[in-house]
Formats: sequence, structure tokens, C-alpha cells
Amino acid sequence: MIAGMASRYSNTSKRWISRILILVAVVLVSGCSMRRILLDNHEWLAGRMAVRYLDLDRKQQDLFAEKLRVFSRRIAESRLGELAGLIESAGKVSDPSVVAEQIEGSVRGILVEACDTFAPVMASLEPDQVELLKEKIEERNDEHDPEKNGGLAQYRRKKREDQVSSTERWTGLLSTRQKQLIEEIDGEKDQAGQWERDYLAYSREAQGVFLASLLRNRANPVKLAEDCRAYASNPDAFLGSQAREMKSRVRAMRRKSLSAIHASLDAQQKLHLARETARLASDLRVWAMAVMKQASP
Repeated sequence: MIAGMASRYSNTSKRWISRILILVAVVLVSGCSMRRILLDNHEWLAGRMAVRYLDLDRKQQDLFAEKLRVFSRRIAESRLGELAGLIESAGKVSDPSVVAEQIEGSVRGILVEACDTFAPVMASLEPDQVELLKEKIEERNDEHDPEKNGGLAQYRRKKREDQVSSTERWTGLLSTRQKQLIEEIDGEKDQAGQWERDYLAYSREAQGVFLASLLRNRANPVKLAEDCRAYASNPDAFLGSQAREMKSRVRAMRRKSLSAIHASLDAQQKLHLARETARLASDLRVWAMAVMKQASP
């Protein structure tokens, strides 16, 4: 459930504004023990991810490592406390959609920090590295193409199963009726796969905006950071009307699903949700303190 809140924005800008930000989404949906491992080893994991997606040379790897330390310290000092508080409150409120929007705004702030911090790395990329990033992004796009995932019926069934699994990480086991709620809302999509085609078109348009900025602003980190901040702050301003409309439809369906499931939770499930969100908030606070302590002279 909280994964749905926090990943809403990550499904767009966060996917390609420096792959370090994938770690944010992974941390939010991982179990408690795995989450601590990810947080404790974030520098190594982010470095490996950057090499995989961007094929950084040694000089770029060193620059990335330096900027990652700066980024970790900045968000630990100024962003994670707010995010942790919002996540913890999400397990207690009666209307999670309000907190979901606040979490989205908090994540957007982290993205802006990433734009400023990683601009020198992004501006150093050669055209072939940007092309590799484009290929890697397209590989991830394939995960949202029913034709490449067993057909529409199988694809949607797998997505529903994934949603159930993700929700149960936060609420405990769902009842048969609660699973039916997810299926019923998902069933509101058209039966010809137009939803998925529109979503892919929207994703590629949004990705194209960022990739074009990388190529346009090579060797100009100041301008790249400016463009990146503008895009991270208000991506809709860079999208066409059809893409904006699709984004609104996706948000509306996720909001409806989140509200329906939340309203159906019994007392035990609400307690489970509050406990899990409190654990995540605690892990983020502990990690932030460790980062700030490490950065202290």
C-alpha cells in the first residue's frame, strides 16, 4: 500500500533521473531485514547500478561516488526526516490519499536534490553512454508490454498478483473480498489493451524529455541541473495533452484502489499497517543519523 504511494512518482521521473533513485523505491517495498542491508550498503549498490546503466569509466565512477556521498548527506539532513514522518503517519490516517500526495511531494524534493548533485556526472556522459541508458530504459519498458509478457490476460493477472503481494507486505494477508476489490478496479480498464499502449506511450514520451536533455546539455552541468530541476518539479509541463491525460488516469485508478483497500481493512490489518510503516520510518531515521554521523569531522 505504501509502496503504491511512494512509487507513484517513481514510475515517471524517478526511473531515469540517475538510477541511484531506484534504491529509494527498493528500500520502500523491501522487508525489514533486507531494507537495512540495502541502506547499509547503498553506496556499493548505487555504484554497481550506475556502471550497469551508464557504463561509467573510472573517472566517472569516482565522481559518482563523491556525489553520492554528498547526496546521501543532503537528503539525510534535509529530506528523510520529513519523508519518514509522512510514511509513519500513512499507517494511522483515515484518508491515505492525502498523505500519498504529501509523500509524492517529498520524493519530488529528493529528485530535485538529485538533479543538483548528480548534474556533473550526467553532463559527463558521452552519446554512447546515453544510448546505453536508453536501451536499458527500453528493456524496463518491455516489462509493461503485454505482448512481450504472455499476452494481455496473463499480463494483467500477473500485475494484480503483484499488487496483492505488495499490499500484503504492509497489511498482512488480504481476504478473498479484498483481493476481489483489486480485481474489480483493475477490470475497469478496457479489454483491448489500449490502457497499456497509452501507458507505454506516456512513459516513452516522459523518458524522451530527459534523454534529450542529457544530449542537449552535454558538458554543461549548470544548464542540465536547471532543466532537470524544472522537469522533476513539474513534469506535466513537458508532456503533451495525451500523456498528461494518461498520467491522470493512472493516478486516479491508483488512488481509487488505495482508498478502497484502506477502507476495507479490519482492526488487525490496520495494526499491521501501522507497525510496518513505523518500522520503515524508524529505519530511515536510523540510516539518516548514521550518514550524518559518518559525515561529521
